[in-house]
Amino acid sequence: MDGERKAVMRVRDLEVSFGDNLVLSDISFDVYEGEILVILGESGCGKSTLMRHMLMLRRPQGGTVHYGDLNLVEASENELDRVRRDFGVLFQSGALFKSLTLGDNVAMPAREFTKLSEETIEELVSLKLEMVGLGGKQNLMPSELSGGMQKRGGLARAMVLDPKVLFFDEPSAGLDPVTSAALDHLIITLNESLGITMVVVTHELPSIHAIAHRAIMLGKDRAGILAEGTPDELRNSGHPRVNAFFHRERLEENGAA
Repeated sequence: MDGERKAVMRVRDLEVSFGDNLVLSDISFDVYEGEILVILGESGCGKSTLMRHMLMLRRPQGGTVHYGDLNLVEASENELDRVRRDFGVLFQSGALFKSLTLGDNVAMPAREFTKLSEETIEELVSLKLEMVGLGGKQNLMPSELSGGMQKRGGLARAMVLDPKVLFFDEPSAGLDPVTSAALDHLIITLNESLGITMVVVTHELPSIHAIAHRAIMLGKDRAGILAEGTPDELRNSGHPRVNAFFHRERLEENGAA
């Protein structure tokens, strides 16, 4: 894959710390055009922190994050604002504004960042809601939506400006297994039909096996990448901590690496 596909994002030697606490160290990997890359690992290993630094919501202590030819670490705020319009983000909760209808939530990025007419924006909102299985529900308030529907609404909003890269932060968090499987299916369908590059943070094994083209696993006690490859390659990696994660086994700490 590496020789055949274009790297949309390149992370090199990333280092992140909070005070004296080193969270991420020597993090290097590529995100390829059209793939679903999963960032996985145990709770507290820095998965969401890595995603936030890829989005440059916080600048790292060291290393680089390239989007195309632009080094985001050294980019100006104006450059970052332009780049972020190529990114869509689905946060854990869906992050819908409770005081706005679903339609107004989805329309918000288009109203803020484009000069499209209101009629065009409404058509765009209808299209995106249809794509996530929420057609005709524009006038519902977030409180009238189930958890799964709120996630889909958040996804429609993340897609409204036709992003080149979609980021998902624990998309299955708080969902029952059936709803989670339906969201996994939607992610796969959107990736295959639209060719959108996706970066997904999760620790849910069923989702990892269902959606990931490739995955990187972060270490919890060692602030780096433990393994990289397909889910099957990671499952059979031979690394004790990676094996324990994929086989749901208790890890003897004196054998951890």
